Amino acid sequence: MRKFAFILFVICFALNVEAEIYDEDGVVIIEFDNKFEYLYFPTRPPTVSDVGKLYGYKYIINGSFFDGWRGNSKHAGWLKIFGQIHSQIKKDKQLTHIVIVNANGKLEFVDYHDFIASEKSQQTIEFQTGPLILYKNKVTMRYINSSINGNGKYSRSLIGFTSDGKKYFIVTKVPFSLSELANILLKNSVFQGKELSVMNLDGGPSVALYVKDNPTLSINVNGKLPLLLAVE
Repeated sequence: MRKFAFILFVICFALNVEAEIYDEDGVVIIEFDNKFEYLYFPTRPPTVSDVGKLYGYKYIINGSFFDGWRGNSKHAGWLKIFGQIHSQIKKDKQLTHIVIVNANGKLEFVDYHDFIASEKSQQTIEFQTGPLILYKNKVTMRYINSSINGNGKYSRSLIGFTSDGKKYFIVTKVPFSLSELANILLKNSVFQGKELSVMNLDGGPSVALYVKDNPTLSINVNGKLPLLLAVE
């Protein structure tokens, strides 16, 4: 496990991830095969840039929603890490799903109404976020329409996967509504011939992207955020 003296804990999935980055239609897409790292800084978070530079990450994006302010906060909704529960399910129109990451890095999206916590999930990360915007190439308008900001135009960050096992971090450089963004993604050359599922993460001023080898694509790297997702 990585040692961060200034954070509560870091959950590591894997190292040496092969990744590709694409920049189309105001959307930056990071595609990777293997696992990623989940970072949680509930108090005194460092800047996104400092995390990347100090620990050699190739890509970092912001994680999901949080309650409180950035120097003293907690994850908004369900958060369970390797069997330890850090926050409970939140009944919220925005936080529609639980993202489950198993020991092999496989992603699954489960409606929180249908989610049943398992005592056996000692090797998983489970965190609540939303709304779901795409499921197997279908735009999920019922979740988008019922969410707080689904139909407004905001900067967005998302996590997704395709039927061939690829995983994706997605960050927009311009504001989109979620339905507009879903349709743009379906037309994107990266996803042609694939079955795509995508979940919204936090957006607006919390959107962040760190790109080690191409800083011109980076966004909000001086931000101090309690939740980050990263690959090396």
